[in-house]
Amino acid sequence: MRRSFNFLAALLVAGVLLSAPPARALIIFGLDNAGNLTAPPNGAPWANVGEAEGGTGIYIGHGYVLTASHFSLPPKIALGGVNYFRDTNFGEVVIEPHDLRIFKIVNPPPLPTLLLTTVLDDDLNKDCTLIGTGKGKGAFIDTLTEKGWFWGGTSTRDMRWGLNKTLPTAANRSDSRSGLSYVGLQFRFDQLTPAGSAEAVNEAALAESDSGSGLFIKFGTTWKVAGVNAAVLVGGKSTYVPAEYNYAIRVREYSHWLRYEAWSAKYFSTTTAPENGDLDGDGVPNLLEYFLGLDPENPDPAGAPVVGTDGTNLTLTYTQLASPTDVSFVIEESTDLASEWKPVTPASSMVVETVGVIRKVKATIPMGSGGMKFLRLRVMRL
Repeated sequence: MRRSFNFLAALLVAGVLLSAPPARALIIFGLDNAGNLTAPPNGAPWANVGEAEGGTGIYIGHGYVLTASHFSLPPKIALGGVNYFRDTNFGEVVIEPHDLRIFKIVNPPPLPTLLLTTVLDDDLNKDCTLIGTGKGKGAFIDTLTEKGWFWGGTSTRDMRWGLNKTLPTAANRSDSRSGLSYVGLQFRFDQLTPAGSAEAVNEAALAESDSGSGLFIKFGTTWKVAGVNAAVLVGGKSTYVPAEYNYAIRVREYSHWLRYEAWSAKYFSTTTAPENGDLDGDGVPNLLEYFLGLDPENPDPAGAPVVGTDGTNLTLTYTQLASPTDVSFVIEESTDLASEWKPVTPASSMVVETVGVIRKVKATIPMGSGGMKFLRLRVMRL
């Protein structure tokens, strides 16, 4: 069911962590490179992950792909063997400095929309499934101080799944050279016990070309995107002696910029806060607060859209969360409040300021004839 909310405006016309190499693919402990090349039996969302040039991407629904930002913006993503090209009209949204990127694709596939973890989800010390594309095993390493595998060549690159377990603590990661920093989930390549179990055989480590791949956790009967894989401590190899640390961007820290239910969880401790609620009493309902990038706990009527004039044009200036993946919006006009509201295409729409993930947008609308024109910004949940 599509729901929408409007805002009406009327005008009388007159440390060291990321210094290590980025992570980019999967090494499976107990299998060779022919293993785990089809969907995992546990039901993790295999079909939503695909190769993006330079790394991997996760299709999260409504045309949006979530990936890491430390490799070049890919022109396409391959899902189920089909190339889906990036929507160049959308461009990209980089959530700085947290190594996350959102882009859209044209004619997206009929895949399920994935849920993202929220602040209400406990993602620590949890079994997880990794799905990524990239290089497999190369030569075995067997010395007095190291055991593991070198990463293979380009011919070993493929889409694989594997298992691991997040550690009981998260990691604050930063790199002065790149300027990137994020809260990360940690997991180790340490041969899960008991030896010979499915968990041990399928234990996975990250390797080249898996940046932006998915770390998925099952909560009850529901799989959620809990991490976007990002880094390893040592490049070129994956060792289980000593146990190598791997890192994924912790999605629950940033999902309130991507989904209304995560925004609701952050501010209301529930994923189902009423979209028409108005906790702070400023006249702006929750769904609009989310879209406009406002704080629902503090009255901010000045944050509502503002109508102005520019020569013979009207202008509508509003803030906009740059990264929501579950809403759409339209500017509508009416000559009086009793008439039908009609969508209007702005003559121009320009981002005049960006602060973090919040954009200030100025739309210019022809004034037309008549003595009065009403404008509204209508936001709809996808």
